[in-house]
Amino acid sequence: MNSIILYPENDRYVLKRIFKIFNSRGLKIDATKIDVDWSINQLAALYSVLDSYSHIFVILSKENFDNRWLTGMLGYISGSNKGHYFYLTEGIDSADTLLKMYNFGHGYESVEIYADYEYKSFSSIQRKESARKHLIDTGFALSNDAMGESISSGQLEIVKKYIDAGFSSSSRNSKGVPMLCLAVRTNHLDIVQYLIEIGADINAISEDRHNTPIMDAASVGDLESIKILVAQGADLETQSKNGQTALILAVGHGDVEVSNYLLSAGANYEVKDFLGMSGKSYATLFNKSEILVNMQ
Repeated sequence: MNSIILYPENDRYVLKRIFKIFNSRGLKIDATKIDVDWSINQLAALYSVLDSYSHIFVILSKENFDNRWLTGMLGYISGSNKGHYFYLTEGIDSADTLLKMYNFGHGYESVEIYADYEYKSFSSIQRKESARKHLIDTGFALSNDAMGESISSGQLEIVKKYIDAGFSSSSRNSKGVPMLCLAVRTNHLDIVQYLIEIGADINAISEDRHNTPIMDAASVGDLESIKILVAQGADLETQSKNGQTALILAVGHGDVEVSNYLLSAGANYEVKDFLGMSGKSYATLFNKSEILVNMQ
């Protein structure tokens, strides 16, 4: 974040307080005085200076509303799409009309709110740039496939760097497999927990198996992941490309513990796959009395 304050000489008295607000948050900000009688050429020279700044903070009093420099500044900000804020030194009724398309406020509390917001935004950008640099320097490509590989190999700290670098917890690899499914399939519970905590879609369907994370967990007998997903409200009745539910997958693998947990969570044992077989049908076929007892 590279900011500058523009102020007319008669509003210089507010600079000290505004500098203090920005500096207390570790935000660097420069300042330059505006001459309200500047010509168009002088304003053009100012704009070339402002090109090097990302954010423009303007101190504005009522007597400056009719000045040429303000009209020019509004046009420059609109055209450059720079971050900006107009600090009104007093309550100005006409500001609602003149500045309605811009960020503006009155009172030092409004400056503190603006500075806090910009600090968070700036910190986020710094964290993203730092994470991307770390990944590149340590040999990790900036791609969803590379993130997926770090998940499959259980590298939680690297996964966190990908998230800091701007990658989504709900992203997919080139095969269409959600990151959460990859974590479940490779039995990395710590990554499963982390991805869910930061908002991964718990019901995302993979393009290869048409499985949700809880279905993948049932396929590998990962009861702990299933418990976490059930607690978060995972859908128990989604069917795979073969019509199988999480319960059918668990019963098919003969997993008594997982099957009975899914039944206790409300899984429907009457849902049929594309072969016309239900969870109960498979339990009967495989003579799984320990499961059938919970299907009455």
